[in-house]
Amino acid sequence: MSEIYDELEEIKSRHEIEKHNESRKEYQVDPSCLKCYSIDEIKIEDWFKRFWKIFQKAILEAMSYNRNTYMKLMEYIKLTRKDGEENYPSSKKKRNKEFERMRKEGEKLLDVVVRSIRYRNKPDYRKIGIISVIKGIVNI
Repeated sequence: MSEIYDELEEIKSRHEIEKHNESRKEYQVDPSCLKCYSIDEIKIEDWFKRFWKIFQKAILEAMSYNRNTYMKLMEYIKLTRKDGEENYPSSKKKRNKEFERMRKEGEKLLDVVVRSIRYRNKPDYRKIGIISVIKGIVNI
């Protein structure tokens, strides 16, 4: 995260100017925007509130989350957890292909989760470290 913090701050600044101040039709998208991805109209479940409380203790710079954070984390959890009735493909080749697809999709979702969080200052952790923290909390 520390390696992309400055880039995210630039995106946040450009987005605020282009979308919210100048009302341009084409603008910089900011996955951490609290206006565009407001949580006012959705119910945040208790599991996420517990996650966020733990996450903020691990990543002290984490300041706020938005609908993106919540929805993409929920998608990640659904993607990576199979119900007891679901079976993995019996063929090793198919199984490996399925795991690789899930891994890539999971990484995309976690990337959005990390980018959708607003941070007070540059976190001490790199992006991969924050992703590891998220995975650790989710797998408790």
